[in-house]
Amino acid sequence: MMHYEDNISEVTDENFSVYYKRGEDRSWNDKQLHWHEELEIICYVSGESRMICGRENFVPEPRGIYVVNPYELHDLYSEDGCMRHLLLVGKRMLRDLGCENLRFTHHMNDPEIADIFDRMRAESEQNDIYTKNALMALATEILVRLCREWSAEKTDQSSDESESKRRLTASIMEYIDRHFTEPISVGGICDEFGYSKSYICRVFHEITGLTIARQIAARRIYYAGTLLASKRYSVLECALMSGFTSASYFSKAYRKMYGRAPSDSE
Repeated sequence: MMHYEDNISEVTDENFSVYYKRGEDRSWNDKQLHWHEELEIICYVSGESRMICGRENFVPEPRGIYVVNPYELHDLYSEDGCMRHLLLVGKRMLRDLGCENLRFTHHMNDPEIADIFDRMRAESEQNDIYTKNALMALATEILVRLCREWSAEKTDQSSDESESKRRLTASIMEYIDRHFTEPISVGGICDEFGYSKSYICRVFHEITGLTIARQIAARRIYYAGTLLASKRYSVLECALMSGFTSASYFSKAYRKMYGRAPSDSE
């Protein structure tokens, strides 16, 4: 599945765990709620779009900064295309800077970070033998600024413990991605992975900021939204195809997430 983070594999490079791009992409009109292990930072430039991140919805503003923490469900989509700076930071760089256990505020107005993104654009256009190191240095400036001014919470744990929890969370999210249209439950997921309900729920919330039930519901609601947008199915059909057991429960959950009834989206 291709998302607007089209070169996300680049951040796994052993010596260069940063990916930067500025540009316009008109292929974001396909809503694809997704997640990844990297920290994502967007500096919005122009155009009309909408962003979903965890429980929050945003209409991005020019020079606004938007942060997606690792493992958070999110998407940025636009009917006509939009311009933005995109920065992806890999796990190795987060670990080296000592901020792998930090979570950041999703939206901020920070002219200093916006200015650094402008410098990243200029450096990217320079494109010489020094560009990679320069981009790493600028990405470090952004991360330091986030850590000092915009951290939301921190978990105190060893690196090994943190990595173990992140691997478990990633496995659970992959399982949900494969089975959310089926009648899965929190208890069933606990049985699948062999952990107690209290432990697995605590770890998942610690890493993602969401409950497992909320994650399942979000995947179902978002998928149902894509079915509604196709105008091929009724509200009831979209609900059942997405894993909901009734149209009334789906309508309530959809309205809570989008602020409107699913019938208004048909």
